[in-house]
Amino acid sequence: MPETLTLDVWSDVVCPWCWIGKQRVHNALAAAGLKAEWRFHAYELGERRQERRPTLGHLAEKYHVSLDEAREMVGRVRSLGAELGLDINPDKQQTAATFDAHRLIQAAGRGEALMERLHRAHFSEGQDVSDHAVLQTLAVEAGLDGAEARRVLAGDAYAKEVEADEERAVAYAIGGVPFTMVNSRWAVGGAQSEDAFRQVFAEALKGA
Repeated sequence: MPETLTLDVWSDVVCPWCWIGKQRVHNALAAAGLKAEWRFHAYELGERRQERRPTLGHLAEKYHVSLDEAREMVGRVRSLGAELGLDINPDKQQTAATFDAHRLIQAAGRGEALMERLHRAHFSEGQDVSDHAVLQTLAVEAGLDGAEARRVLAGDAYAKEVEADEERAVAYAIGGVPFTMVNSRWAVGGAQSEDAFRQVFAEALKGA
């Protein structure tokens, strides 16, 4: 049977590099004939209370550039995503708070299926991943029980777990995402190349 690695990944739903990095990890695992247990940890890039607005406009304002210049800024990310089969469409994206999405990811066992569905909803479909009705639908599509999703979204379930993840990120001096821990020991910062991930996996297996 293929050997299984444990991957602890600090990531945010609205981070394009996180989606790119996750796909590169997938490819590296497949190339090495490995499997992985994914454990996603919360890292919020934006404010918990924010006005929903087009991402391109947000970037233009943040970096004091025109909309065309903002589009050029995300062009490389879109191209890299396309190479991996990911549709990162800046014209559909709007900003979104991700605290509730992270609570649902906790409820779903920190697994990959819901994170993948949330990435696709945000980057490819332009859905509002801060809206409870949207989150409810996406969670069910990813395999979470509908009643459990409603319960989580209706209250503050898993809020402490999200806070704990972010406190660990501070303790580990994680300054950006994605950030991946392999077998709780080998750290990989950023959306590294597939070759880089394969090398880390090989080291992890030697040290297992």
